[in-house]
Amino acid sequence: MSKNLNYNTDVVKHYVRYYGWIKPFKSILNFVDAEIKKGRRDNNCKYLTFCAAQAIDVFLFEYLKYLYRNEKTNRLENVYFCENDEESFSIIQKMIGSSEQGFFGDFKQIILQDETEQIGNIDDPFDEPETEDEREKLRLIELKKGLLAKFPFDVINLDIYGNFFPNSEKRYSDAFQTYKGVLEQQKRGNTCKRFLMYLTVYTPVLNKPRYVNPDVITSFEMVLLGNLVYPEFEQAFLNKYGHTDPRNIEVYQKFILGFTKQILFKETYKLGWKPKLHNMMAYDRIHHDNNAKYKITTFVVEYRRDSALDGFDDFDGNVYEEIEEDYKAQLFNIVTNKPEYVPSEDQIPKEVSENLLSTVAFRNAFLKKIGLYKSEIFD
Repeated sequence: MSKNLNYNTDVVKHYVRYYGWIKPFKSILNFVDAEIKKGRRDNNCKYLTFCAAQAIDVFLFEYLKYLYRNEKTNRLENVYFCENDEESFSIIQKMIGSSEQGFFGDFKQIILQDETEQIGNIDDPFDEPETEDEREKLRLIELKKGLLAKFPFDVINLDIYGNFFPNSEKRYSDAFQTYKGVLEQQKRGNTCKRFLMYLTVYTPVLNKPRYVNPDVITSFEMVLLGNLVYPEFEQAFLNKYGHTDPRNIEVYQKFILGFTKQILFKETYKLGWKPKLHNMMAYDRIHHDNNAKYKITTFVVEYRRDSALDGFDDFDGNVYEEIEEDYKAQLFNIVTNKPEYVPSEDQIPKEVSENLLSTVAFRNAFLKKIGLYKSEIFD
């Protein structure tokens, strides 16, 4: 996925925000407000995002009054971000209005750091890292400690740039381990009962090493073959594809079905969360170096905490019986009704483009007010 797209005019991406993100965010916001009224928490809805310099999502939710900006300080409270481009980081930091709510670095690298690792001689207060790599590692470890202290979040916009399963990594990729790490940290303090995630994933249409680790596609095929033991899944699969061989469907379909089963369901259950897939929305993009197509898929997932699920190894035993019916119903719905394909740009409803224009105008008015507006970035 490119970080250089012009999101100011990208109505295809905004279609996903408008029809896929707003309603479930409002549901979480209502839940948080109810918890505050009951005296169960005292902080407002917390949002973690990877918003890029144009920050359309942040200003959309502020425009809707889902996020709160302190008028005295101009600080957008409880909004946190991660960004590894220095110029973009500086701009977003000023937009948010706080130097303490941003984390400069690659999110995967930060989350996957071993924060217990010692760099240098801890018994010598004058011993400092000698190499640039050691200094960067120490910086990332300290950054991770600061990031973990902000968990849990109520809404997470987890847009991991690049391939989720690159051929250069093992099947249990860095992105996969990062997803698991986020779910682990959401249990921090045992205070989070439910939260929402927009998980945006590069989705291959060709089973070639450049686009995906082929071992992942093979494992997804095996996962789907195993699910044929459920009559509901088998019938839904037959109705949709006219056969019951998951190896004989498009790579994209294998990916989203296998990803949903293996990552969004199995791994999520194992980490003590019950997932509810609100939506799965997909649209086309183009590799600019060779004009080959790929897809972007956003999974809109709500998670509810269930400590009875913590650490179970597989879909076996009593714990599985507790989730089996819900799992089968969701799987049937996914095969039958998902994903929702975003229309081409010329078919996007007018209300989407109008909302994007309003969001951009709202943002630009604020940026001009604080002297941050740059036409080359925000037009």
